[in-house]
Amino acid sequence: MYDLLWTTIAQLFAKDRRPRDQRTSRRTKLVRFGLLFAVFGVVACGYVVRRYELLNINSVDVQGAVRLAPADLAAQSDLVGKNLLTLPGGRAEQRLEALPYVQDAQVAKRPSRVAHITVVERTPALLYLNKAGAYLVDDAGVVLELAPRLSGLPVLELDDARRLVPGTRLDPEQVAFVLGLYAQLPEEVHPVVSRLKYDPALGYELVSGAGWRAVLGDSTRIGVKAEVLRRVLATTEIELVDVSAPATPFYRVKGAEKAKPATKPKAKPKRKPSN
Repeated sequence: MYDLLWTTIAQLFAKDRRPRDQRTSRRTKLVRFGLLFAVFGVVACGYVVRRYELLNINSVDVQGAVRLAPADLAAQSDLVGKNLLTLPGGRAEQRLEALPYVQDAQVAKRPSRVAHITVVERTPALLYLNKAGAYLVDDAGVVLELAPRLSGLPVLELDDARRLVPGTRLDPEQVAFVLGLYAQLPEEVHPVVSRLKYDPALGYELVSGAGWRAVLGDSTRIGVKAEVLRRVLATTEIELVDVSAPATPFYRVKGAEKAKPATKPKAKPKRKPSN
């Protein structure tokens, strides 16, 4: 590159001894020199930018992390040592958003050796319980992690043994229904509900810590079913209530014996008429 540049400069100022009709005009020489100098400048600048350590990022500042450790997010971004002017912000955002807990990540380009990252974390909204374990799930149905302990979150229990990998998505409509159901439960009912069970054949069933169960059936008319449940629970102590058909609810009182089948009374003997 240097040899070519100096050769061009020498040709620019050297006297051209060729015949006049074969000589290169001075204007053409200047254009060629300008183009070559521009290319040389771009290459030189690129070399300086990549090699000059003062333009490399030496630390990462993470904002918005609550459940995740900022140091782990900084390491996951892989920005330390990268050049400030060629900052691969898009690739860093994709790596961070691949983490189950990260809903959104933004890398800000600023004239400093510190990369600034802002993350928005997902929030656990539901505890998904099956035979394989308990999982924290957000309101969009994204599985976040195995639940370290049971919490006060709404609980959905399914009779399956699937092992869920963090980042897996559950049915968002089912998650929205469960959260909506818990939000509509009467104030006196909500604290005693321990979990919501789902069976594809039978539908949804509320299980309480107070000893009663409530069959809800499918996910339709849930507001009406919740109100019928409240009224039934307010009248007596029950162990089972079925509001899957809210117009004709069925319930069984706690401790009540099953009704015995009715028997026909014995017929009285006929009296003979007196003469």
